Amino acid sequence: VAHLADFRGHARVLLEALAPGESHTFDAELTKLQRMVVQELAAELRLVAEVQGKGENALLQVRRRLPNETGTRRASQSPVPEGTQDGPSDADAAAAELEELAHLRELQAARDAEAARKKAEEDLWAEEQGSTANLMSKLFYKYATGSYNGERIFLRFPDLRKFAEDAKSMAPESHRMFCQFEGVLESTFEDTIQLQSDMGTKTTKGLTLRWFQVFVQKSLTRLGLQIVSLLMALLSHKKG
Repeated sequence: VAHLADFRGHARVLLEALAPGESHTFDAELTKLQRMVVQELAAELRLVAEVQGKGENALLQVRRRLPNETGTRRASQSPVPEGTQDGPSDADAAAAELEELAHLRELQAARDAEAARKKAEEDLWAEEQGSTANLMSKLFYKYATGSYNGERIFLRFPDLRKFAEDAKSMAPESHRMFCQFEGVLESTFEDTIQLQSDMGTKTTKGLTLRWFQVFVQKSLTRLGLQIVSLLMALLSHKKG
């Protein structure tokens, strides 16, 4: 399907570039499907397609009419000797070729639709990621009260404690009963503080915005909570 689509695109460029009176001849090596594609393009572009010769050696010439040329010239072939006219088998073969071309077009349309669907999913994912980052930033500046080198940081005390209390109150009831709720947040905070230090921010007082995002994602994932919904609930709670 891809090769036929490439051929169609190449043939279209050649035919659209024809000036009045100019022609382009496709050699006898074209497949039957490729010949059909050329003839369809010629009809679409209002060009004249003519078959020169017959059998496997037949050439397909496409030309653009001169401005003063009128009438529609149909594709012509050399006269077929009496007794050698196309029989039912040739008609069946032509019908099969048309059916195959239609099937290939359906496959290409399905492939294009699948590509469009995947693109839409990727765009939605990117939008959701941007939304999550925005929520994280807002939440950070709502809870973070510390400072390090002129930069706001999320402190172990009292920010983590307040965040843990609010997160637990906003979580579903089944998660609120989990006795290790605060413990998970505290252990994740310690892990993230260490990672932050290893990556160059040498403070154990609290987390910068970047590492706060890591902390929240890891914590809520460990607790099995939906990140976006809980972030929105926390923001709403803090506004109240």
